[in-house]
Amino acid sequence: MHVSPFMRIFRWPLISLAMLALSTSAVFAHGIHNKAPWAACEAQERGASCAYTDGHDDLYRGSCQLISNALLCVRNQPIVRQEGHASHPAEPSPAAAGK
Repeated sequence: MHVSPFMRIFRWPLISLAMLALSTSAVFAHGIHNKAPWAACEAQERGASCAYTDGHDDLYRGSCQLISNALLCVRNQPIVRQEGHASHPAEPSPAAAGK
């Protein structure tokens, strides 16, 4: 089978580019699932304190920041995890982690 010089040189870069395009389009197709960070700042001003919860009732606290001409609650404190949720494995205590 005869392969053109063009394909011999550019075969793998073209395959890589096609795979990259497919994978990024799949990521962007899912969109934003949690609108809570925007809703938390609807009636706020830039820099105001804000908080919201996710689908697991974890609490996110932060401040309202202007991003793409919209206020968004940007987390600046640790996440307060809801106890007992199945998707949150029990975290070892600091004493147990040091053993």
